[in-house]
Amino acid sequence: MEIEDRKQLEQRIAELERQLKNERQKQQWALEGEDSGLWEYDIKAKRLTQSSKLEGKWKDTNLVVENYREQMKEWNLIHPEDEQVFEAYCDSMDRGDPHIMYEMRILRDNGRFGWIRQEGNTICDEKGVPVKVIGKVLDVTGEKRDNKRLEREVTRDMLTGLYNYDVARKMIEKKLQDPAKEAGALFLMDLDDFAEQNAAYGTVFGDSVLEMAANIVYTSFKAKDIVGRIDGDEFLVYASGICNRKDIEKLLNKLMIRLSRFAEEREGNRCSISIGVAVSPEDGGSYEKLYHSADLALYRAKKEGKSKYCFFDREEDYNTSLGETGRKLAHKKKDQALAGQDYLNINKDLFDFAFKCINTEENFYHAIEKIFEEVCLYFGMDRSILLERDKGSDDIFVTAGWSREDDGNDRAMMEQTSKVNWYVMEQYYRHVEYNILQDGRDRHEDYEKDITQMKRVPISAIQFPIMDGSKMAGVLTFESWTKRKWGVAEIATLSSITKMITSYLLQKQTKAELEMEYIVGKKAMDVQKLIYYVVGEEDHQIKFLSHYARECYPMARSGQLCYKAFMNRETPCPACPIQGLKEGAGQNTVEYYDEEEDNWYTLNASHMNETRVKKHEVIICRSNITAFLERVKGEDQLTGVMSYEKFKLEATRMLRRNHEEYGLAFLGIQDFSRINDEYGYEVGDQVLRTFAAEMSARRADDELVCRIKGDDFAALIKRRSAEQMRKNMQLFSELLTKRFRERFPGISINCFCGVYNVPDEEEYISKCLDKAMKARKLALNKIYEGGAYMYSKEVEMEDKERSDMSRIIKDSLEKGMFRVFFQPKVDIVTGKIRGAEALVRLVDKEGKLISPGRFVPLAEENGQILEIDNFVYKETFRLMQKWQQEGKQVPLISVNVSRLHLLQDELPQYIKSLSDEYGLKPGQIELEITESVFFHDTERLVAIIKQMRDLGFVISMDDFGAGFSTLSLMKSLPVDVIKLDGGFFLKSELDDKNKAVIAAILHLAENLGFEVIAEGVEKKEQVDFIRGQGGRLVQGYYYYKPMPADEFEKLLTEKK
Repeated sequence: MEIEDRKQLEQRIAELERQLKNERQKQQWALEGEDSGLWEYDIKAKRLTQSSKLEGKWKDTNLVVENYREQMKEWNLIHPEDEQVFEAYCDSMDRGDPHIMYEMRILRDNGRFGWIRQEGNTICDEKGVPVKVIGKVLDVTGEKRDNKRLEREVTRDMLTGLYNYDVARKMIEKKLQDPAKEAGALFLMDLDDFAEQNAAYGTVFGDSVLEMAANIVYTSFKAKDIVGRIDGDEFLVYASGICNRKDIEKLLNKLMIRLSRFAEEREGNRCSISIGVAVSPEDGGSYEKLYHSADLALYRAKKEGKSKYCFFDREEDYNTSLGETGRKLAHKKKDQALAGQDYLNINKDLFDFAFKCINTEENFYHAIEKIFEEVCLYFGMDRSILLERDKGSDDIFVTAGWSREDDGNDRAMMEQTSKVNWYVMEQYYRHVEYNILQDGRDRHEDYEKDITQMKRVPISAIQFPIMDGSKMAGVLTFESWTKRKWGVAEIATLSSITKMITSYLLQKQTKAELEMEYIVGKKAMDVQKLIYYVVGEEDHQIKFLSHYARECYPMARSGQLCYKAFMNRETPCPACPIQGLKEGAGQNTVEYYDEEEDNWYTLNASHMNETRVKKHEVIICRSNITAFLERVKGEDQLTGVMSYEKFKLEATRMLRRNHEEYGLAFLGIQDFSRINDEYGYEVGDQVLRTFAAEMSARRADDELVCRIKGDDFAALIKRRSAEQMRKNMQLFSELLTKRFRERFPGISINCFCGVYNVPDEEEYISKCLDKAMKARKLALNKIYEGGAYMYSKEVEMEDKERSDMSRIIKDSLEKGMFRVFFQPKVDIVTGKIRGAEALVRLVDKEGKLISPGRFVPLAEENGQILEIDNFVYKETFRLMQKWQQEGKQVPLISVNVSRLHLLQDELPQYIKSLSDEYGLKPGQIELEITESVFFHDTERLVAIIKQMRDLGFVISMDDFGAGFSTLSLMKSLPVDVIKLDGGFFLKSELDDKNKAVIAAILHLAENLGFEVIAEGVEKKEQVDFIRGQGGRLVQGYYYYKPMPADEFEKLLTEKK
């Protein structure tokens, strides 16, 4: 009995210890985080009890979930993508794993999914059998968001949002190494003259150009393609599945057109791009080879005038046009060749003699001639010549030489011949260390005609280049006037001596250049009164002051803060040029206005990269540009109003000095190019002068007007209401039209503008103008409502939404988030389904549908509609093939054809090949084309549609009645069906006017042999009216809403 009591006591103690351990674990977790909830899971009962620390509707009561696994699934609380993780989590608890930790998404009270981390420890009974799990749940949504943001920062370029180069390279390498890879193309792109534009307009403008160019490049390619930024203004794209030259040319032509259109809307005069293209695997199976090939093609595109694309040509001799990669490889091969040379063959006495001459002779060229004489006599050669290229003039000169006998005028002939062939020689010597000529010929060129005119003919010769990087600075030539072979010892010795001469010669040239540069630079800076100084990039401490800087600021000293010494400020200047360098620019130029001096200055900052200068030091050059701007850029030559450069100066002054509230207006004339085309440039210039004069006459003394370019004008005006601005635009339009209509009766001139109310803290006019320009675009869209639009937060948000939506569209194409829905077309006489329209839908991450009105217009504008159309075609045809194979009776299915697709001449054959691929007859497919499309390039469009109709496709005109269709046009159009615009049926009751129009269209269509479908029908009264007018086919919510493919498939089965 005593033993039994002891056992029970030990068991009780063990149980108490387990309970104590459990409580300690709970207390520890409770202390670890206020936002965590504690729970217990009974393994046998499958029951989970959640503590009161859980947030949400269970905050104040414990939550008990019986049959936990099944109940959570029944409540649909687990994100569909995390269901397997949840199952593994439950399995782990049921098995009694010692430690458990899983992360998953669950549905919150607000209807959105959030990330949680479930962590627990298993508790066993006295026999070691798992009985329960105690744990905590932690909200890690913020942590996940931060991780995602950090991941994006690591993998993405911060300015453009594209992949950075390292990530893009690894992704491309992975694709190329995939055994199942498909053919593809690598594009290397470089914006033309971007550095000059960046310097002329500033980094804010430059960054906006880079962002827009990156967006254009990004949206020009498919979702699966890899788009990255190499550095600066360089991009690379790898597009798999495209290798046909014609397809690539069409893609690149559209990209370059989009860039040129963007340039027309900006301050800059142009924005063009050069592109090199290499196709895998033909031009390279590895990343290095493919990149090298594309780089060569890009180099050629740049060399041939820029603003073009070039394909890598395997037949072309690229020795004369190597790209960056090619040059690097050439140097590498050259270094390897030199490293493997047999230096045992070098004649040590000759080498030592040459070394002594160069180091002891005062005149460098006298030393060279002594070396030539010794070498030639030793090896039995007859002449040696040093040819050098003058960097300033590119002329070639013999600067040193030795000849066994008088050689007359041979040296002048050598200079002339070398100048003609210098470039070819330079390319050749990037790959080889020396070149041997026999009888005036080498492996590439024939110089026999040139050398036979010499007094002393070099029968055998060997040449060694003097290379300064990739440029050839000179050539050493050793000649024999009789036939000879060049031995290994001779070549090794001559090569070594050439390297020594090269080293001293380049040092001499560099020293001379630096001395001259110092003299000229110092003189130029003194003449221009240029202030320059060196400061620390991080601490802004002055490290060095130029002579003129010390004269202007006698109290400034090394070690002082630059903004304190020069500007008497306690904090860094708002327009500090160093900030741009921190953001990644190699150099940065800013303009700033000194209120006290009433002067404008430019500040140019660049890193000091010399080896003797400490890292992170910056040289800043300051120049007073006030007089220059006043003199050169004060007035627009055509109109007489202020120039844009002058406007920026004066506007900045006024905004800082005046206390008035100003607005910045960006004005223009609608379709001004049409006036130039129809009436001539002289009339166009008169219109601009008159417009400028009218604006100037109506401005107040403290308001400004300028012309930017073309018909783009800017005005700094006192704030006015939108209504006042509309009245002004209407007045200008009437005045201009009246003025010119006397001479040109048909002319009509409409003015429009966008206005941005400048906030008090705004300092940069260019930023204000960008916002006014966005408002002007909206004004153009609303020209008939008055022609003026005020920039607002709503416009800014809309701009951001458009950018976000563009990204969503591409991501959705990549992740397969688009769906095809079907809306049946019904015969109202028989009640049977006679057809259906395939409609695109977009599903967001939470499974909700995004309205087509949010993404379709944007996709049509930026070109993404082509990819969306292709998805709809392929998915619709795939489903039709599937239903057909299952024995279902598939009605006529219509797909929408976008305006951009109709611009492609190959569209008819593309649709036909696609229908053939899925085993469909053209007569099973209806192609819907919106009515408004028919009024642009009608003749060409009719020809394209006729081709598709001749192939057997059914053609319908969508939204008929919404535009301005004419009887003559209807008679000539090759269409089979017209679809009444749904706008006729928006009202619940049809008014007499709509009834009359609908009746007329139905009767007209019947006489012309068109079939008519009434779209957007929602009421019985509407159906009855259509039936009464002889109509039969309707499409609308009265019968069916657009439905997913599986629902439409059931409908086909039911109606079979």
